Amino acid sequence: MQPDIKSIPQHLGQYLYQQIDEPWFEAQLILDCENNNVLECKAHFIKTDDKTRHAIAVSENITELFKTLFDHAIKNEVEDWQRA
Repeated sequence: MQPDIKSIPQHLGQYLYQQIDEPWFEAQLILDCENNNVLECKAHFIKTDDKTRHAIAVSENITELFKTLFDHAIKNEVEDWQRA
């Protein structure tokens, strides 16, 4: 079951948080949608002590949630995604 569109950012954030089991400084979830032909979702976090990126596995469900958020944000105008 898909969550309500308003709760998707919380689901994405919780997913990242639950994947990291050590002190971290920053985490990113990146949706790469090149010309809407190729969809790739990747994530990483940066540790507080070494400032290097460490990959986080991204499930298909998380990719779908992120794509749903993206599609909803650009529904009317491309500019909306930047505000989202």
